[in-house]
Amino acid sequence: MARPKQLVTRDVEVRVRFTALEKKAVELMAEKVGLSLSEYIRRSAFNREVKMRFTPEELTLYKQLHIFRNNFAAIANLVKSKAGSIELLTAIIQLKEEMEQHLSKFNK
Repeated sequence: MARPKQLVTRDVEVRVRFTALEKKAVELMAEKVGLSLSEYIRRSAFNREVKMRFTPEELTLYKQLHIFRNNFAAIANLVKSKAGSIELLTAIIQLKEEMEQHLSKFNK
């Protein structure tokens, strides 16, 4: 399947002068967020959001946290269905909600 054509073609070139140190710094910032140098400069120029990409370690931690949240949700459901301790159920639900708050930061 062919790649769809872009609606906007970027065919105008703009030259910008940097010192060697400035260029290296901008290249490192672009690499850190997983963007090309051109896209990073373009987004910065128009004050667009530059989201940081996750490192492999961060992705692993996110997946583990997601599994823990699911396990706590299952435990809370089990305790609820067995008419268990209200205090335990409250603590588990609170912990699950805190984990969901942290996970929501990754989804933005």
